[in-house]
Amino acid sequence: ISANEVVAATVRQQLSAPVTADGDDRREVFYTEGPEQLKQARLFIQTYSLPKSRDRLAVTKRKQAALEAYISQKEAKLKEAQSARQAGTAMEEDGEEDTRMDEDNEIEQEHNMFVDRAGRYRNMDLVSSQVGDVRPISGCSFSPDSKSFATCSWSGHAKVWDAESSELKHTLLGHTERLTDVKFHPSFSTDAMGSDDASSVVGLATASVDMRVKLWGAGSMQCVHTLEGHTQRLARIAFHPSGRFLG
Repeated sequence: ISANEVVAATVRQQLSAPVTADGDDRREVFYTEGPEQLKQARLFIQTYSLPKSRDRLAVTKRKQAALEAYISQKEAKLKEAQSARQAGTAMEEDGEEDTRMDEDNEIEQEHNMFVDRAGRYRNMDLVSSQVGDVRPISGCSFSPDSKSFATCSWSGHAKVWDAESSELKHTLLGHTERLTDVKFHPSFSTDAMGSDDASSVVGLATASVDMRVKLWGAGSMQCVHTLEGHTQRLARIAFHPSGRFLG
């Protein structure tokens, strides 16, 4: 479905809305026209997101159907095994095998993965601890490759750490007020730090009470751009999964 078809369907729905009992005609299409850049950004996000949503729903439906069939099969085999035990007869070897765990089955694999993760989460131990700043930490973020960890604090400083050793790698200075959040770019790679080729490529973003967002180079860890225009302090920020937008 195209963007124009979505807009046309929305307009038709609004125009078909009935007039209320008090005479309020809600069929008028009302909107505040935005700039062309906003339109193109929304069209990009729609084009980016809809296929992924379609594929995700297709996988979910396939897994749901497979799960229902799997459960029905196992329940039937378990009932057959129970009836055989009550009758004092033995099931065929193949039939008895069907009542056990099938490690090659996709459903079983996901179940085992979930159980394994749950067990590890319950038994997590403290690996390392580090004093992050002299003021309270206000935000943190793991890099996409999980090798780096960023923090920001009320001191106005953001810091990048080695996730495994907790060793401080970079301190980002530039804001004039408390920091409220820090986020890695979706395409950031720890291996890019120190690379001249990635000096101007955005690696992180920080938000502050000074009403500014600063973008930091993945290679140089220096400020490559400052976003201004907010009239109040910033709170949380987030990159779009494509890495093209920051909100």
